[in-house]
Amino acid sequence: MGPASREQIRSQLRRVLESAAFQKAERLRRFLEFIVEHTVSSPTEPLKEMIVGIELYAFGQKFDP
Repeated sequence: MGPASREQIRSQLRRVLESAAFQKAERLRRFLEFIVEHTVSSPTEPLKEMIVGIELYAFGQKFDP
């Protein structure tokens, strides 16, 4: 069995996000979805704290690490 396809990864992500453990954890849902999508779309680009902070948590405001 080879590596999972992007569609398989996204399908599993949806299953995890729909699970009871993530139903009331919106912030964790957004974080997991963000890091998985980043990894799938840009596998060679490292994910850095600053990128997560600005793109996921800053909401148009200045991000202060």
